[in-house]
Amino acid sequence: LAVSDSGRVRSIVPDPSSPLTLYVAFSGGGIWKTTDGGTSWVPKTESLGTLSCGSLAMDPNNSSTLYLGLGDPFDGTGIGLVKSVDGGNDWSAPVYLGNSTSIQQVMVSATDSQVVLAATNTGLYRSTNGGSSFGAVTLSAGQPYVWSLAWTGGTGYAATLEAAPAATTGTTDGQIWYSLDNGATWTRSTGVTKTSGVGRMTVASAPSLRNTLYALAAIPLSAAATDLADIFKSTNGGQTWTALNVTKKR
Repeated sequence: LAVSDSGRVRSIVPDPSSPLTLYVAFSGGGIWKTTDGGTSWVPKTESLGTLSCGSLAMDPNNSSTLYLGLGDPFDGTGIGLVKSVDGGNDWSAPVYLGNSTSIQQVMVSATDSQVVLAATNTGLYRSTNGGSSFGAVTLSAGQPYVWSLAWTGGTGYAATLEAAPAATTGTTDGQIWYSLDNGATWTRSTGVTKTSGVGRMTVASAPSLRNTLYALAAIPLSAAATDLADIFKSTNGGQTWTALNVTKKR
């Protein structure tokens, strides 16, 4: 086809200090920025060497500071994480997160801008120096595929992962973990079970009450069109979960 395709939207990041400024990250089209409410757009990552974006995050304490996790989990690979301190005009050299090739989500702590979390295909990584370096965080054994992060208020976070992402039969062992100390240590949550099994999950917290979370879970290794395992809900920051018995889209 004689068309250009930037791929799926991976992140939409509004600037809370400037209502007309918005950043959008694409799976294969890099970062684009508008300062006039979407009337015109400017590419900001043409010189990075890759246009494959996994996640874009803004420092909640400084809207000029951005973190871009390179590598989309489905359509491309990337090499580490880059940082901008001037609204995307310039970017740092990539900081490598182990041997990961995709970064599904990046989050900056609301209580400490030096703390940055990155969910990757080889585990969860954490920085305590504003992204200058990262260390692997111990969750389940091995290198879990960490899919999603959610802030639960204060210094609390939740993360979803597949503990056995390479499994081709049985289950990929989807799990949810929570942290109460800005991601330094983690505990596995309870209640995330289904007879169909649980695979990849995405988690989000309610903006009106961060302690309330929802997790959308897929049936592991399913080739069927109806592969929704369930939607789970937590009201205590991700420590315990209850299935809502939603098994198909309505």
